[in-house]
Amino acid sequence: MLLAARGGATFFNNTDFAVNSVFAGTPPGLLGFTTATSIDRVVGEVAVGVDILTANGSNLKLDYDGQFGETTRQHIFGGRASFRF
Repeated sequence: MLLAARGGATFFNNTDFAVNSVFAGTPPGLLGFTTATSIDRVVGEVAVGVDILTANGSNLKLDYDGQFGETTRQHIFGGRASFRF
């Protein structure tokens, strides 16, 4: 069995984003629209994973990744299995 873990943080200096858009085929003279969002300045990150290996070559992997900020909560769970036959 293998166990891995890591942690860290990402720091953003620009936290506001905006995109000006117009739909394809819009008649000339009609205004487009703006989509805007902001992200957290600091986002903490954690990851944990485990690999379970068997003597016959089968493998089970389970992992978790998380991101956490003032307004951000993201959880990702994953799993993979392989069986030798």
